[in-house]
Amino acid sequence: MSDCAGYILRRSDCSQMGSDMPIPYECDCGERFNFRDSAAGLKTRCRSCGKVFDVPGAYAVDGLGHDEAIAPPWTPAPPPVEIDNTPRLSAAERARLARVRRPFWRDALASFAIFTDPSNAAVLVGSVVIAFFIDPPFDFPYYSVISWLLFGLLSAFLMDITRTVANGEDELPILEYSGDLYEGIILPILMFYGAVMVSAIPVYSVMLADRIVGLDPRVAQIAYPLASGIGVLLAPAALLTVAIGGLSALVRVDLMLVLIARTFVPYIAIVALCAAAVSIDYVLLVKPTDIWAWMCRSFKDEVVATLFASIVAMYINIVTARLIGLHYRHFSHRFPWSAG
Repeated sequence: MSDCAGYILRRSDCSQMGSDMPIPYECDCGERFNFRDSAAGLKTRCRSCGKVFDVPGAYAVDGLGHDEAIAPPWTPAPPPVEIDNTPRLSAAERARLARVRRPFWRDALASFAIFTDPSNAAVLVGSVVIAFFIDPPFDFPYYSVISWLLFGLLSAFLMDITRTVANGEDELPILEYSGDLYEGIILPILMFYGAVMVSAIPVYSVMLADRIVGLDPRVAQIAYPLASGIGVLLAPAALLTVAIGGLSALVRVDLMLVLIARTFVPYIAIVALCAAAVSIDYVLLVKPTDIWAWMCRSFKDEVVATLFASIVAMYINIVTARLIGLHYRHFSHRFPWSAG
């Protein structure tokens, strides 16, 4: 216990303290004290009753002469500790997020040079081999079964590209058979033709109307091309929907139309590229007309001509599948649905 006798002020001292504030205190016995502010916190004894007490904190006298407690000197609180609850991302995940944040047009143009990457070029070579044997320049009994199996494998591969790119990856998936006949072959074929059927709804509608009521020839000349154009416009949305949402998602044609409306400008670019791919496939693989004959004469070998057609077709198909996936990667926040 400290001896605070030297800290006790007389009333006459209070007016001469300047910045020093007296600390008034009244004991339980009625004895009153005025301590210097430097005595705050010390223990002392009442000179009348002998009770031990702590000298209180600093006090000030207000303008009316009443004792008024004041706060002790202010000490700034330490800055709050910020706890980072953000999950730690792997280097691969950080790279994926960086790719998602890239501009759409930059990724779209880069899609045409994607095969400069050796791993992607190897995937292209494998897909070209599959495409070559879907419709080879030779035939033997029951080969159509093999063609359908290869077509299913290629359909699964192209849809896998769309899903992979939509998820933020630039490297093409490996072309491989999952081992499940339904999941790896049959379902991809159903998904592909399901998307084709949805895209053909406008044309089928015009055909049905023509059969039931008989369209005027002048109306038919406008209705059929218009319906075909709407079908081409709808095709990438249908392919994207079935690749990400599955076969059952194709029933929501209304959501596809909302998707198109909300992302119209980049969607039109994708449609143009899809139309180019379909046209080249039709010319080089489906309809061997004079162009096909010219290629055969030029290369002196139908096998080489078929191989060339397969390279061109797979290049455009892969680029198109990637562009469709980029549409989701960059604009999914505008979609009326999500992969989740």
